[in-house]
Amino acid sequence: MSYTDYSSETDDASDNEVVMERYEDGNYLRINRRLFRANIPDWIYQDRLAKLYEEIRQVREGTHPVCVALIAECSKEMNERLIAAKAYYDNEREKINKEYIRRKEAIEKELEAAKVAAKEKIRAELMEKMKTLESEYAAAKKSLETYTTTKKLQKSPNDAA
Repeated sequence: MSYTDYSSETDDASDNEVVMERYEDGNYLRINRRLFRANIPDWIYQDRLAKLYEEIRQVREGTHPVCVALIAECSKEMNERLIAAKAYYDNEREKINKEYIRRKEAIEKELEAAKVAAKEKIRAELMEKMKTLESEYAAAKKSLETYTTTKKLQKSPNDAA
């Protein structure tokens, strides 16, 4: 950083003159000389200007006390927000896990009830089929007995068996 050494030529410049200061990094600073030089002795002006340039340097380097305090405050606030966000995240995650477990248990109960209902339905269908088969078996057995009885009766007593 550098600032322009004011010579008698710049002191003779008009009060409305705008001076452009150039820093080492290529940035410019506009200074309206009327604002800064009004009734101020040159050595005070130079001293004040040097202090301002020093403050600008400190701001750019990040060592200015006000900037350091603001950065510390922002860091503290950021850490507090991170802690709050983590707590919120953990709380939401716990809620979601509880909801997942609740739904899973409800689905398992529903599945178990569906299994029991399916077993009962299959058992009822099998019992119905078994009754149907028993009645068909009984009818077939009766029919066979009737057929054999009729055959015996139809045989003549003369027939030798």
